[in-house]
Amino acid sequence: MNGKYILLILILSVILIRYQYRSVDDLYFSNLKMKGTYSVLGKIISEPDERSDSTRFTLQVSCISKKECNSEENEPHLLLVKTDYSLVKYGDEVRLVGMIDKPGVIVSSDGSEFDYGLYLSKDDIFYIFTAKDIEVISHHHGSFILEKLYEFKQKFLQNLRSLLPSPHSFLAGGLVISGKGSLSKELQLEFQKVGLIHIVVLSGFNVSIVGATIMSVLYFIPLLPRVALGATSIVLFSLMVGGGSTVVRSMIMSLIGLFTKVTER
Repeated sequence: MNGKYILLILILSVILIRYQYRSVDDLYFSNLKMKGTYSVLGKIISEPDERSDSTRFTLQVSCISKKECNSEENEPHLLLVKTDYSLVKYGDEVRLVGMIDKPGVIVSSDGSEFDYGLYLSKDDIFYIFTAKDIEVISHHHGSFILEKLYEFKQKFLQNLRSLLPSPHSFLAGGLVISGKGSLSKELQLEFQKVGLIHIVVLSGFNVSIVGATIMSVLYFIPLLPRVALGATSIVLFSLMVGGGSTVVRSMIMSLIGLFTKVTER
């Protein structure tokens, strides 16, 4: 069989498997009665996103029940958790009490619509959990590498805030490592009005600077290990900033650029 037809069949198979998985995941939560308070047990699998009005993170759910959850009862599923409690970290096992809801379409002041539910579904998240009470049971249930990278990121941002006043520290953090998520809604709106919001969106510029800086500092070692260390730094940086689609695309392009240095092509 022609190679392109085999590739086409493989791509279609992956799409069908992905669609089936998402349908099952959505059905799992849709069987719950949305009204009332639920008890949830799970572990935090994303870096908590601290905003001016709430803290958000992705929770891998191991138990959800109208009664108190004390043990893992279900297959793992994902929820986006919103809470006022900020003292949680990646890898924490937590017990939450709150309400579950399905995200819908957000209508802005100018009448434009944003399908928030569709946006979350790309990460296999179909429901939002608003937590009123959080109990941290234990720590260090995630990747050791990611945990250390997130700790380094937070220390870097704390140092920026100690050196620069607000909002300058948030802008500096957004430009270097945090993206627009570090800015307040008011400041983001101002950047959007003047058409400069793109400068605080993490992209190939940030990723390329990391690789180029590492290679410049290590100019005295041979090319191959220098490129390997530069590529490693790019991958680690991409993981540290969350590995969004724009960052992953930039990482791939930067790695291709480093590969051309080795092959001289």
